[in-house]
Amino acid sequence: MAYEYAELVAQAVESAPPLTSEQVDKLTVLFAQVSGVRELSRAG
Repeated sequence: MAYEYAELVAQAVESAPPLTSEQVDKLTVLFAQVSGVRELSRAG
């Protein structure tokens, strides 16, 4: 599930205009959270 969401975000970023550094920071945090959730579900 998390991976599919990350794929959707990646596709949206590719089709979007260039991002500001602030937007990139927010996406980085988002990906970190998604990765953390994926690790937790894998460990559980």
